[in-house]
Amino acid sequence: MHFPFLQARQLPWYCLALLLGLHLYLRLQTIEYNSLGGDEPYSIYLMQMAPGDIVEAQFSDNNPPLYELILHYWISVFGTDEWAVRLPSVLFSSGTLLILFLLAWRHSSLTVAS
Repeated sequence: MHFPFLQARQLPWYCLALLLGLHLYLRLQTIEYNSLGGDEPYSIYLMQMAPGDIVEAQFSDNNPPLYELILHYWISVFGTDEWAVRLPSVLFSSGTLLILFLLAWRHSSLTVAS
């Protein structure tokens, strides 16, 4: 089958759009599937602290504080309901998918070219 609107150099971008769309659809469909549990209540408690206290608490737990600091400012804008607390993780995982796709595409292009 031939699709005149689909050129070979555009195919990776269509695949990426399809992957990201599917990823977001599936993740957002189940974002409230389970109630908050595990380490999420502790994370919400931690995110409501002052930024300096978050850094101190995370270093005593041997965890880097960047994610909690981002969430600290996120929940100050969007609140602490399940959607608001889990949405940054969905966005970061989408960004990771984008980065992995671009790295794989670049790596395969370089391998084929050499």
